[in-house]
Amino acid sequence: MEIYTLSPISFASNSYLLVSSGHAALVDPGTNIRRILTALETTRATLEYILLTHAHFDHMEALEELLSSHPVPVYLHESEKDFPCDPMKNASFLVGDEKRYPTPDRLLCGGEDLSLGNESIHILHTPGHTIGSCCFLAGSILITGDTLFADGVGRTDLFSGDETKLRGSLELLKALPPSLSIYPGHGGSDRLGDALDRALLWF
Repeated sequence: MEIYTLSPISFASNSYLLVSSGHAALVDPGTNIRRILTALETTRATLEYILLTHAHFDHMEALEELLSSHPVPVYLHESEKDFPCDPMKNASFLVGDEKRYPTPDRLLCGGEDLSLGNESIHILHTPGHTIGSCCFLAGSILITGDTLFADGVGRTDLFSGDETKLRGSLELLKALPPSLSIYPGHGGSDRLGDALDRALLWF
């Protein structure tokens, strides 16, 4: 599995393009739409679906525009199915706006494997930052969204955040090989074991 990091603009999240045998999945379309379209053109990969680690607005900024040119399925955890269209739940109220986004048409519960090319992406439900936060495991790659950063963890003071659940999710990630490379929702990548060591200091 190949991964391409599409760096954010302003407060937006990292977007990631996963590619396997000419097939692509876009994780968190929070960056500029041009960066996403350029990456698809450069890799010559066919976009098969979009994955959302969670439904905060900064992870969905380019979602509607991307769907207008690439009408593919959008996956989100089932517990956040109504977050995209609710400014309080998607946290867009924080920037003085009431933003609403397309409702995902595919719901996840955790534990699934989604095919991509000749490989697969395993879905891990890791609540805490939000109730439906998920991490995506693809070979040696772990996309962690706002569950785990290289230098800490996501905040838990917004709608459905829960510090106790986040602690449990970090324990779940501890069961994975520490040599995995994490690709978080904000900031740079790191080794899972090192990131967890730093994150657990918060607790």
